[in-house]
Amino acid sequence: GGALGGIEGAFLPGHMPGIWALIGMAAALAGVMRSPLTAVLFAFELTGSGNLLLALLVACMFSHGVSVLVLKRSILTEKIARRGLHVTREYAVDPLEALLVGEMVSSRVVSVAAEVGVATLRRQMSEATPFAQQRLYPVLDAHDRLVGLVARSDVLALPKTEPRQVAAIMRRTMVVAFPDETLRAVAVRMITQRIWRMPVVKRDDPTQLVGLITQRDLLRARERLLIEERHRERVLHLRLLTPSPHRN
Repeated sequence: GGALGGIEGAFLPGHMPGIWALIGMAAALAGVMRSPLTAVLFAFELTGSGNLLLALLVACMFSHGVSVLVLKRSILTEKIARRGLHVTREYAVDPLEALLVGEMVSSRVVSVAAEVGVATLRRQMSEATPFAQQRLYPVLDAHDRLVGLVARSDVLALPKTEPRQVAAIMRRTMVVAFPDETLRAVAVRMITQRIWRMPVVKRDDPTQLVGLITQRDLLRARERLLIEERHRERVLHLRLLTPSPHRN
């Protein structure tokens, strides 16, 4: 305390090793915990020297900036993330960031065989079947591998007596999603690619279809979060209104 008190007349820290060790400790704390102001207050509480505030603030803010730009997560959430649980650094919960594709993917998907005729597919879409409710159809080969996509609009644009098979009109270049990525990543991909439905495939085998993800699923994620928040608020209100058993 007496050694650090000798710098009261200086605007910046001097040549004393203890001062620089203190600044380094505060900067390390700010970078590791992502709390620069807490680190500054902690170091100031130890020394009581106001002349260290400027150096502490600069060092802690710089350390925090490097940590945010270089590391995806702080040390407080890194262990949780390594267990396979998705975490976010935001204080406000964003459903697109907090939920994964695998949690919201539609697994009840109507697929089409590559050798099916276009006229047959068109007739099935006009009937009261699951084909009529879907807008994008994954095309599978004889081994149930994803080989392409065919849109409802593409089929309706062709003549009713189109003799070709689905394999001749399907789109072989596909934009896909993976079950282990966030809904935010899929939403950004939809906006940049100007597509609103995409197949979800396994990351280790892109030919294995998991389901479809659409704009409606992104809205369902928001709806799911709102329902959970209302449920928590309802439970909290009930607990506050319940009289204490020890009250006379």
